[in-house]
Amino acid sequence: MVMLERKGMYSCIADAYDDKLAAIARGKRPDVVELIHKIMDGETIDIGSLSKELQDYAKTARVILGHTLYSDSWLEL
Repeated sequence: MVMLERKGMYSCIADAYDDKLAAIARGKRPDVVELIHKIMDGETIDIGSLSKELQDYAKTARVILGHTLYSDSWLEL
């Protein structure tokens, strides 16, 4: 959602019971948005310096962008 929003999406159909997604959509998680935008811009991110939660967002963004190969356990890599 964050990646598509940056490319012009202004609405989406999402799970209303997903509290994490709702918090991002309502602007309550600027840290997540900023991290994903940095990855989209090609900035180097020190994954080890991030919390486990932010690491998961960073790894997912990198897989979606094709920077990292997908695997069933990409979050454990």
